[in-house]
Amino acid sequence: MNILKLLDRKNSLFKFDLKKNQNNIDCALVGARVLVVGAAGTIGSAVSAQIFKRFPSELHLVDISENNLVETVRYLRSLNIKSDCNLRSFVSDVSSDEFVKLVKNFGPYDYVLNLSALKHVRSERDPYSLYRLMKTNIVGSIKLNALCEEMKVRKYFCVSTDKAADPINAMGCSKRAMEVLLLSQQFSHPISFARFANVAFSDGSLLDGFNKRFKNNQPLTAPKDISRYFITPEEAGNLCLISTIFAQHGEVFIPENNQELKPIKFELILQNFLLEKGFVPKYCHNESEARNFFTAYDDLLSWPVYLFDSDTSGEKSIEIFSSVSETVLKADFKEISKVKVDKGVYKDANQFIQKMDNITTGDKIIKEDLLNLLSWVVPEFEHLDTGKSLDERM
Repeated sequence: MNILKLLDRKNSLFKFDLKKNQNNIDCALVGARVLVVGAAGTIGSAVSAQIFKRFPSELHLVDISENNLVETVRYLRSLNIKSDCNLRSFVSDVSSDEFVKLVKNFGPYDYVLNLSALKHVRSERDPYSLYRLMKTNIVGSIKLNALCEEMKVRKYFCVSTDKAADPINAMGCSKRAMEVLLLSQQFSHPISFARFANVAFSDGSLLDGFNKRFKNNQPLTAPKDISRYFITPEEAGNLCLISTIFAQHGEVFIPENNQELKPIKFELILQNFLLEKGFVPKYCHNESEARNFFTAYDDLLSWPVYLFDSDTSGEKSIEIFSSVSETVLKADFKEISKVKVDKGVYKDANQFIQKMDNITTGDKIIKEDLLNLLSWVVPEFEHLDTGKSLDERM
């Protein structure tokens, strides 16, 4: 599958910057001890491969997905690289007690990359999923930061999201809160971030759903009024790697605005996807018609497609990489810009954790209390709740 072609693009991003800075990246990682958390996800596995190719002495991979972690290790071991790297994998949650013990027993590390995240806007539909999202995206990142200080790491990198810029959903706000709270702590090690576009065909994404629906002879669905920026998994991994090595404390690396990276409608990607598979879309009026297509019609050239108006919570009409309060600066790269995290009104990370513990101590968790806590850290948070979730869609 040619992802760039499906995205209506010709050239891959960040390759020039990666090649130009190859020696410095290699020198930083050769012989280094590296921990990658969230290593089995689409971005985590991509950046882990980039690190593994540069001969670190230790590369430890942590993820809660046992099967994906096994596959990541198999992939790295199958690369045509003669490496003496001590590659190990651990099934653990960044916010758990056993993770702390793991790091203390197998550390210290020179570089720690935190790619762990709950990334779906739909995770804010109920208080329990929202609690897990905040626990992973914020609390886990804060606790790992304290471990980084104990180990005197060279760099702590945390992946963020474009949805953190002027957030209207809890997922984006959680990443914005993570940025702010991490930088509120007075630690000696530098912390950097990366925000980027949607990662095309990443695990669980709508585009990944195209693949799965097609394999299962099921209709494809997409919002007809939404355009998004997309980058490939390799591009996402490269941006994370470059930020890890080169970004200064408090800097967020973002893609440079250029002609290669432009918003594209889901409908166009869907059309390109079906064309590559040898089909044309058969547009249906509703979900029921789309589901019944294969039994109602004997059409070997068409594939059922249902396009819907976006009316679910937390969906931005236009995505941005920086907020209105942030100044975009030119970085020393061809295709990468940077912003300095605006820490806003000072909020203490430990106080945040205490407030969250107070909210979630009893048997019942109230969603509004969690949203108010996010607003406490990020006053500009304007939560868009339509009362509808993507769980109600195919």
